[in-house]
Amino acid sequence: MTLSVAGTQETVTVSSAAELVETQRSSSTDTIEQRRIDNLPINGRNYINFALTDSRLARDDAPSIGAAPTSGLNMSGQRARANLVNVDGADAVDSSTNGIRSTVSQEAVQEFQIITNGYAAEYGRASGGVVNIISRSGSNDMHGALFGYLRNRNFRR
Repeated sequence: MTLSVAGTQETVTVSSAAELVETQRSSSTDTIEQRRIDNLPINGRNYINFALTDSRLARDDAPSIGAAPTSGLNMSGQRARANLVNVDGADAVDSSTNGIRSTVSQEAVQEFQIITNGYAAEYGRASGGVVNIISRSGSNDMHGALFGYLRNRNFRR
């Protein structure tokens, strides 16, 4: 019995289209990317204020309790002390006061993500919302940035 080689046919299909509906996640998130952090002017250079561009958040104007600062964001109707803040995956919330231990400078932030509800169990300490801060990777090259915003009441339009 003799077997002959028949022709072979191989097809590779690559699709880059994203799904229109994300069925695996139920959380409501907003990511503030580096371009917005770098280019939008902000009072006090506090990048967390960019989260207020999300209509589901509000500034928490409750008086501060103790010396530990909060995120200053009111999410899901909860006060700022009910939020969880992570910096590069590490918890940045003081367990005793629910204040924020420390954050990074605006120039060191690559992006940050706001999760307002329906988040995964890994964020179990938060009853309000979650702020995930991702710092920029860098090199040993010397570089810097200089910003100046002139705010003088004597100048009028």
